[in-house]
Amino acid sequence: MDVLQGTSREEVSLPDIYFVKCVELTTGKEVAVKIPYYEEFIEETFQNELAMLEKIRALDPDRHNIVTFIEKCQYDELPCLVFEVMDISLLDLLKERERRALSVNEIRPVTQQLLVALEALKNIGIIHMDLNPDNIILVNHKDQPFKIKLSDFGLARPVSQVSRDDVTRTLWYRPPEGVLGLCLSEAADMWGVGCVMAFMYFGMHLFPNDCPEEWIDSLVYLLGFSDQKQISAGKNSWMYFFLDEWRRRKITIDEKRFGVSLPDYPISFDPFLKLEERVKTFQIKKDDLDAEQRIYSAPTRLARLSSISCLSEEVPLPDNAPRPSAATDTAPPTEEESGTAATFTEN
Repeated sequence: MDVLQGTSREEVSLPDIYFVKCVELTTGKEVAVKIPYYEEFIEETFQNELAMLEKIRALDPDRHNIVTFIEKCQYDELPCLVFEVMDISLLDLLKERERRALSVNEIRPVTQQLLVALEALKNIGIIHMDLNPDNIILVNHKDQPFKIKLSDFGLARPVSQVSRDDVTRTLWYRPPEGVLGLCLSEAADMWGVGCVMAFMYFGMHLFPNDCPEEWIDSLVYLLGFSDQKQISAGKNSWMYFFLDEWRRRKITIDEKRFGVSLPDYPISFDPFLKLEERVKTFQIKKDDLDAEQRIYSAPTRLARLSSISCLSEEVPLPDNAPRPSAATDTAPPTEEESGTAATFTEN
């Protein structure tokens, strides 16, 4: 399809793009066409997404839970991308539910499928860089509940080409290294998975989106300070931290920049006690904010997630979701196996 024609259309506009739902009149097949709106968007994001989608063609979209890219085309002298038609996003689903959180049995299959997708991207050397609920699309929620695919590769990068200047689009799901100005890796996507899980569990974003200062404030409130070497290595750390020689050279938050102190954090975190107690139940030790410690085998995470005994089978797993092995069914992970799974620090 060189030019968008011979179709009926249903348009949905977004800030930078149009999504047009088309029906090919010759075949009756529905497709979703992504049309850029701004010239800057074409140059900076659209062409990059096309390049990444061409690389991702090597993956099986159904097996690896990645949106099916069909072809590129042209409409009104604008380059377009053609995809399979799917259902609503995970973000839209929670909006329809009036932000009512998902159950653990609903969260589990979504998380498993995300990890399958990220493991596949890792194997071909690509980082998604924009993992958030709006880019996680339900395939057909009525007929295939919680079957999802990962979409929107406009910010994706080959691992070899990622620099510390690359950041995710939304601050809500940006990893610490992206805020502090450290080198990025696949750990950025794993951080996004954790934030998406929290969003599904609580029905709200784990971190604020107003400004990086408030984001850092929230991070320290929930997880405590990161390793001092990591903070010192960040090119942007000076914007949020200072070195106080009168306090044993401890790196602390510069409250003059924030204007608020940690106890004044505006969101009530009482619901998080539920998650903390659940994490303690499974004897998973405290997370390290170090990106290198955040990366370990996605299959290990899948096996551990599938082996949690309190999760019933009320929501069936997708056909391609990995099942736990006999070993993971009979024994909980040891501290060594647990690695650095996330938890919250006590205040």
